[in-house]
Amino acid sequence: MKKTNLINSLAASFILIAASVCAVHAEDFSSLAAPLGEAPAQMKDFSFLAGSWTATSKRFLPDGAQTAEYEGKWDAKFLDDGRVLFDAVAWFSPTGEKVLYDATLRTFGVETGEWEMVYLSSLTSRHSETFRGKFSDGEGHFDAVISLSPGNSVTAKIRFFDIAEDSFEWAMELSADGGENWFVGETITAKRIQ
Repeated sequence: MKKTNLINSLAASFILIAASVCAVHAEDFSSLAAPLGEAPAQMKDFSFLAGSWTATSKRFLPDGAQTAEYEGKWDAKFLDDGRVLFDAVAWFSPTGEKVLYDATLRTFGVETGEWEMVYLSSLTSRHSETFRGKFSDGEGHFDAVISLSPGNSVTAKIRFFDIAEDSFEWAMELSADGGENWFVGETITAKRIQ
């Protein structure tokens, strides 16, 4: 009899905890019922990226040795009346075979005052665990934690710079030890097609 009472008590406690967690989440989502309004002015920070680009990626080891070079096509467009930017890069081997497809969704978080982004690489477990940052002095600076495989993540600093109407540069520094040591893991040079 006591065992049944203990089980019932534990079950009731679990239900109360679950209900309180759900209530908090319900409150968080209640704000979504309000109209979205216009896209914030900060969405224009990424307007340079809209369109189509050729891209050259160079990948590096921690000692600076280049491991690979890929040619790609980077396309970006605004969605949801300018509230979201979707961009994707298809990377090709020297023989022209598609080897990777990276997609990113970007929006400006008016509550955080930062760009909030998610990244996913098709047919792999590579994705962003966190990805946010700001534009300052004509450059975009973003911090991310990237999952390379289940249980294996790296810290990344991503930068858009030398932004012009028909070109931009991109670089990613990586740290496998939580930010103690950094190295340039990849650079991209992009040229506008349209």
